[in-house]
Amino acid sequence: MSEDVVPYQPSTSIIAFEDIKRELRKATPKKERRTRAGPGGMKLTYAPWSYVADRLNEVFGPNWSFESIVEPKMHDGQVIVGVRLITPLGHQDAYGGHKYLPNNPNASYADALQSAMSKALRRAAARWGIALDLYRGDEETRDEDEDVVAARVAMESALKTFNIARSDALAVLEAKTFGEAVMKVMEQEDDEPRAIWECIVRLLANR
Repeated sequence: MSEDVVPYQPSTSIIAFEDIKRELRKATPKKERRTRAGPGGMKLTYAPWSYVADRLNEVFGPNWSFESIVEPKMHDGQVIVGVRLITPLGHQDAYGGHKYLPNNPNASYADALQSAMSKALRRAAARWGIALDLYRGDEETRDEDEDVVAARVAMESALKTFNIARSDALAVLEAKTFGEAVMKVMEQEDDEPRAIWECIVRLLANR
């Protein structure tokens, strides 16, 4: 080999596969943290979409993407979406929702849809470890409302998948509305997402 030929050497900036998990789970810098009001007056901490995208770019370069897995739908005044985050490690699915008030001239469906997509992406990325520290229960920052959205979508999907009429479902749950059914279960569960899942279990058990 000629002395003028330099053998190829991988860039030291490329993260080795065994270090990816550690890199993804790095603590979220304080400057990147945002807060917003949550259910019951809880203050929720989250990382913005731009931070999540930056971390994905730093770790995977151009080798990541995301796509919709369900058609956007309106449910209880929210735009609900589902996304799939695809990386060299595989994929993660997540749901997100954002309030949309058609009669509000300062709000648009497009903005609500974008916010819902951003929430879903953040949640999917957290399953890979990005900003996962903000979801720790001991920090009282778990994004409960997104769990509720996912559970509600699962309820709707169960009714559609198994061809369960709403009237039949409400009869099984012994309630006039799904909200009432969930509230009854919450008297024992005291957790809305779990209560919704319990309702789903009851519906499927009575098919």
